[in-house]
Amino acid sequence: MQQYTIWDGVLTLSQLFTFRRICCPHLQHVHVGYRLELGHFGIDVVNVLPGAIKSNIGDSAIASYNRMPEWKLFKPFEAAIRDRAYFSQKTKSTPTDEFAKNTVAAILKEKPPAWFTYGHYSTVMAIMYHLPISVRDFILKKAMKC
Repeated sequence: MQQYTIWDGVLTLSQLFTFRRICCPHLQHVHVGYRLELGHFGIDVVNVLPGAIKSNIGDSAIASYNRMPEWKLFKPFEAAIRDRAYFSQKTKSTPTDEFAKNTVAAILKEKPPAWFTYGHYSTVMAIMYHLPISVRDFILKKAMKC
């Protein structure tokens, strides 16, 4: 089990900026550290984990991809890259306004949750978080047709 001490949030955040890398375990560590450290001051820290939410993220990703020089090495995978950009934007994506209303309602509660997850696939992803990496990778590869 992970142990947290005072200033873990600040230390982890400084490491993120020092090494210029951001990944989920580091962000979760920052969340727990800040939640524990700032709770003494009456400040609630909520980690929001959205599922598939309707947005322009797919269009933005494709626009960035289209501006890149052609990569002959990745040309055979171009269709898969484009499909992945729109993976969370399919017909079952949660509407943005629905996500926003539920998120604001959860955060503004008198005792907000430490973690809030909402949207299509959010329950599946919460369960997958606890699976062994090999099982998680297998499921994601099947879902993304890799």
